[in-house]
Amino acid sequence: MIFNLYREQKIYSKLEDVFAFFEKVENLEKITPPWLQFKIISNRPYIVKENSEFEYTIKILGIRVKWKSIISEYNPPYKFVDTQIKGPYKKWVHSHIFKEFPDFILMIDLVEYELYGGFYHL
Repeated sequence: MIFNLYREQKIYSKLEDVFAFFEKVENLEKITPPWLQFKIISNRPYIVKENSEFEYTIKILGIRVKWKSIISEYNPPYKFVDTQIKGPYKKWVHSHIFKEFPDFILMIDLVEYELYGGFYHL
């Protein structure tokens, strides 16, 4: 079964600045909940572009899990998509979309994911 997660947030800044923050791999450690113990294990430099690959670890239910993703779409400063190559999900496609309005940027996170086995989304 495929699930979708949709979140949006207004950010009062310039489009280029917002995109630059979210495309910077190091900032993932800042915005990921601390209980996941997110760590980047890829070698530097972290250059985000189409087909760039990155490796991380996260902790799920007390177990350290490796995660590898690829930037499958890159359209600065409006959108980039990271797709899991290897990791805890059967499928994980995370779209980061940035829409410019006169007073703010609307940041949209859209995740399409599928779990392994008989697990169900709670």
